[in-house]
Amino acid sequence: MATSAIASNGKRNTTVSADMNYFAPMIGTGKMYAEAKVLKSGKTISVSEVDIFDESGKKRAKGTFTCFALE
Repeated sequence: MATSAIASNGKRNTTVSADMNYFAPMIGTGKMYAEAKVLKSGKTISVSEVDIFDESGKKRAKGTFTCFALE
């Protein structure tokens, strides 16, 4: 059973696909932060990417997510 969440665009979505690539270990790195960007926001499909950085600004991971609007 798929899970759904409220996306930033206000629509209920379910994940179609998710891909996460890790470039460096994240254990013991202190605080982490993420920057997300919507690549496509269509009527039913949205694609976003997220970059995850450590406190020094080193990129530790990158993810791409495709979601389907349920409403």
